[in-house]
Amino acid sequence: MNVNLDTFNRQLAGLTGRFADLGAKLAEAAREMQDGGAPPAEALVEALAAARAEFVELLAEIVAAAESLGVAVPDHVESAKSLEPVLAAMVAATDARRRRAAFDEIRGRILTIYDRITGVRHEGDETFAPLVALQTSAKEAKAAALALTEATTDQARALMEAAGPFADLLTMLESTEALDDEKFSALEESVSTAFGRPIAVAIGRGRLLLSGQ
Repeated sequence: MNVNLDTFNRQLAGLTGRFADLGAKLAEAAREMQDGGAPPAEALVEALAAARAEFVELLAEIVAAAESLGVAVPDHVESAKSLEPVLAAMVAATDARRRRAAFDEIRGRILTIYDRITGVRHEGDETFAPLVALQTSAKEAKAAALALTEATTDQARALMEAAGPFADLLTMLESTEALDDEKFSALEESVSTAFGRPIAVAIGRGRLLLSGQ
């Protein structure tokens, strides 16, 4: 369900203002009724009925939207004011969903990096120990990424930092000939620091290959 919270907030603010205005007019009409027995103007009665109908319709829309977001709505909502905390909870739920979607997207890209690392092979030595250790680290990092449950900014940043050297290694394997010396040196340093010099040397000599190469 497409939830437009800005529209709901504008509608609720408009209704709150109308109710305040109608309340003042109703108070004046009540004084006139008490003082002289004059009934409220028909236009005022119609305006009250229209405002109530609009409130009932808005309430139904907000309840449906809240339920789609997993936000509980009190059983008895009798005023526009009482909808404000509901909308605040809906804003929080929407923000949480957006953060979760962004986190899942980042994690998905990172999991792809780890999966590609497990497909790397050494030309001439299937049991090349540094590569075996590297791929074990990738599998452990993938398991740790999958185990995360909280979609926080700190966790997303930690995921990206942990995957950085693995991504650098893939970049070296994919684009060695296209990299300038400065970029290659930076990547080589990152890979050497994270996984050891033998891995960087094997890449430089063209011994490590991606799946399908």
